[in-house]
Amino acid sequence: MAQTPELDQLLLRLLAKVALFDGLDRINLIALLAMMRRAEFAPEALLFEEGDDGFSLYVIISGTVEVFRKPPGGEPVVLASLGPGDTVGEMALIEHLPRTASVRALGATVALELSRDALSSRLPIEAALCRNIARMLAQRLRRNNDALAELAAKRPPPAKA
Repeated sequence: MAQTPELDQLLLRLLAKVALFDGLDRINLIALLAMMRRAEFAPEALLFEEGDDGFSLYVIISGTVEVFRKPPGGEPVVLASLGPGDTVGEMALIEHLPRTASVRALGATVALELSRDALSSRLPIEAALCRNIARMLAQRLRRNNDALAELAAKRPPPAKA
């Protein structure tokens, strides 16, 4: 991704702070940046939709996005709001399954897109990212389990027959 040297340095500093890229040295961060494509989204634009084929992840550079699911026959449920330095779509790098949620830009948003195909040519980076993805997914699962336990505790006991 060719930019001005100043912009490249700014993006490298941002990538170095992204949890997904934890442990990557500067050389690998430079290689990673070269594999990424800049993507701009207008307010309310979808980065991707639940059920779409997943083939890339996005690193939010500026703006805010909303991760949501729409249950059958129900209203959309917001799962998270994310901003600069956050990533969305990382599961697409490790599994070839449809997206599990939709992501919408809440305002003008700029992101860097990393495709599975671009990454597969860089095995050391891919291995490090897969470890980080596994760690991030485990953290999310723990948070979801805690939230589910809280909801279950608030539910009234079943009626006796």
